[in-house]
Amino acid sequence: MQGIAKALARVNVDEEIQMKKLVGSNFDGASVMMGSRAGVATRLKKRIGDHHVSIHCVAHNLELAISDTIKILPYYEKFQDTIKSIFKFYFYSPKKRRELASISELLEEDKVHFGGIKTIRWLASQHRALKAIQKHYPTTVTHHENTASSSKGEDGNKAKKFAHDIKSEKFVKVMHFMIDVTAVIAKLSKEFQNEGVFVCTKIEKAKLQLNEVKDEGECYALFSANYSDQSHELHCGKNTVKLLNPGADTKGLFNSIVDNVCKYIDERFMTLESPPFSNFCIF
Repeated sequence: MQGIAKALARVNVDEEIQMKKLVGSNFDGASVMMGSRAGVATRLKKRIGDHHVSIHCVAHNLELAISDTIKILPYYEKFQDTIKSIFKFYFYSPKKRRELASISELLEEDKVHFGGIKTIRWLASQHRALKAIQKHYPTTVTHHENTASSSKGEDGNKAKKFAHDIKSEKFVKVMHFMIDVTAVIAKLSKEFQNEGVFVCTKIEKAKLQLNEVKDEGECYALFSANYSDQSHELHCGKNTVKLLNPGADTKGLFNSIVDNVCKYIDERFMTLESPPFSNFCIF
């Protein structure tokens, strides 16, 4: 609290101005900021008065709703770990990135770029990460298979596992489905950062869009059009990848992902249904 007070004083916002003009604050959910006993929000309310309102950052709250979903769905958590591991596999090795570039040339695919592992923390970045793997899927699969057969030790074992995981029909289905899901959520996250946005209205619209994705989103429709249930081959531009473990029933998982995302969004934003926030709703 003292640090915040000093920072405000440096921009000429002293305690008197705070008492007169500070009516609301926006924090992340850390207990030091939002704690009910000694958090900054609680101490501001005591200093300024009951009219002061603190709210958990809506974009951060949305991230936490997705994290809640990941925790209760084992395969979804495994899927997320695989995505992060692939980015980490390439980010720390210029040699692997050069090998990947060579394979992309041989397959006549676009040059591959996987960003740093830290860049997939936020929703918009998660969406870009999934799109990157989907776009460069044949190149990534081929490189892992080559590394698994030519390298010994840890790299070879990792590549073998990655190749097996990302060639499974279930992984590829979930990847395309999650591109559609994260497109909706990432858009919502960006909209939260605009001025003058009605949060409740945007949330309800996003939930409707998520339920539409259950049937078949744009990216999953592309997968369906390019995948043969008979040969189990996925056509990716000029190249084809034969998927493993065919016949994966993912409908229940897809429904669970969407239902739980909507559920945890409702729970995380429950405070918006109570005064004073509910007073701003449009009827």
